Amino acid sequence: MSRSSMRSVWWKCSIGHSWKAKIYERTIERKGCRVCEKEYQSVFPQLVVSYYAAQKGLKVLLGTADYIGIPLEIYIPGEKLAIETIVGTKEIELVKEHLCQQRNIRRIIVPYKENSDEAEYASKIKKVFQSIHIFVSSDTDEDVAFIRQRFFEWRKQISTKGDHIHGYEALKGTMEAHEKEVLKAHD
Repeated sequence: MSRSSMRSVWWKCSIGHSWKAKIYERTIERKGCRVCEKEYQSVFPQLVVSYYAAQKGLKVLLGTADYIGIPLEIYIPGEKLAIETIVGTKEIELVKEHLCQQRNIRRIIVPYKENSDEAEYASKIKKVFQSIHIFVSSDTDEDVAFIRQRFFEWRKQISTKGDHIHGYEALKGTMEAHEKEVLKAHD
């Protein structure tokens, strides 16, 4: 059987998900597990914001309603910055915008659709940080590759341990520790 074969076969990822795909999709296009990829895509915006925030020592809160009474998707309290990737109904958006203005919270919407170009999205997030005078100087493609690698390492780890609740915090901690090492190396 050739690696460029159009024949569909069943595959199983290291986590245990099964799916049917053409051989060339796996060998040439390097497509992996669709379930794992969908999970990664669903949290990529939060991961990239957390990654860049960690480089600058900023705390990130996800899904917090503590500041305006309605959940903010991504909130950086030290900068009073909310980053949203999903646009809700017109009414919800108006209420969120009003409540953020009342509390002097800058709210920036950076829409993200699954399977979007990750490096392009990461560049948009860097621009958001630049808009508040926080400059992130790193190779965006390397950042995305690192975030992707860490996510799949974390995903494999929690599948064997079964700790989904504390897993994301552990992933953020790993990424923050890596950033501290990078910063020390550049000093």
